[in-house]
Amino acid sequence: MKIDEDTVLYTIDESSFYNQSISIIGNNTEGLVKSYDKVKVKGLGSGETVEIQVIGSIYNFQLLEVKYDEEEHDFVEIKVLYDLEEVRNQLVVIETYLPEGGPVEKIKWTDEKGDIHEVLLSYDGYGFDGWIIWSK
Repeated sequence: MKIDEDTVLYTIDESSFYNQSISIIGNNTEGLVKSYDKVKVKGLGSGETVEIQVIGSIYNFQLLEVKYDEEEHDFVEIKVLYDLEEVRNQLVVIETYLPEGGPVEKIKWTDEKGDIHEVLLSYDGYGFDGWIIWSK
């Protein structure tokens, strides 16, 4: 959970192995949303899903293929798999495979201030649903 000037930017909720659930709270959150339009996205694999509930607005949402670079000691972006200019009050459902160990995909978005946020998608075998990574 990230708190910035009393605003929750996103949370990662516990769920089962086959379905991760992530809630992202963006700007313009006025009014209670009772249902969300669903956006289905095909990732690199199949058999598992990541559900991302976006409350309010986020921008430049991307699903990216990543690879660990031994020289950089970091995950580098290989290619964009899916891209949306703005996501507002939507449920993004990514069909993929969540590897135990190093991730091969991540989601990335920008908030209204222009800060970039990333979540690497993987399963650690203990029930935590992915890694949270902040970029500069």
